[in-house]
Amino acid sequence: MIDVCVITKNPKSELMLKCLKAIEEYIPYNKLIVVSEGTRGEARQKCIEAVTSEIFAFIDDDVIVDESWYSGMMFWMKKLNAGAVTGVPDLKPKTDARRFLELLIREIDLNKLPQPINCLHTGSCLIRTELVKDIQIPRWLQHREDLYITEHIKAKGYECYRVPIKFRHIAGGTWESLYAENIANLR
Repeated sequence: MIDVCVITKNPKSELMLKCLKAIEEYIPYNKLIVVSEGTRGEARQKCIEAVTSEIFAFIDDDVIVDESWYSGMMFWMKKLNAGAVTGVPDLKPKTDARRFLELLIREIDLNKLPQPINCLHTGSCLIRTELVKDIQIPRWLQHREDLYITEHIKAKGYECYRVPIKFRHIAGGTWESLYAENIANLR
C-alpha cells in the first residue's frame, strides 16, 4: 500500500471529487493526503513531509486514474528499480492550457517506453520516499517544481522514467488560471 498525495486549489470542485473517487476505487492506499493551500512547491513539500510509505503517489486534482494505473505503475517502478515513474497523459479536452502543455509533452510512442526522462510529470507519478525526504522545495516555486524534484532524485543516483501507462488529464483542473498566467508570460 502507498500514500497518495493530491494537491488542489479547490478541494470541493466537481473535478476534485472525480479524482478522489477514482483514487478510492482503484488505488489501495495507506494514507490519502490532500493539500489545498500555498504554491505548487509548498503543496508538494507539505505532501512529502506527511508521507510514511516506502513509495508514494502524486496525483493532481485534474488527473483521473483507472483500474490499470496502480498495478502498471508499480510493475515498472519495481522492474526498473526507478527513483520515480510517470505515465503518459491523455490531454483532453483541448484548451489553451493543453496546447501549451503539448509543446512540452510531444506525442509519445508507447512502443518506445519505458525511457529515462529529464522531468517527471508530478501530476501522476510514483516516487521512492527515501529519495525526497530531505528535499526542500522553494516556497515561491509555483511551476517547475516537478523539475526540481526530478533533479533531486537524479542527484541521488536514480533515474526517473516515463512508462507506458496512460492516465486521463482533464484540461485545467483547479490550477488552470496559473497555466494561463504562464502562457501570458511567454508572449
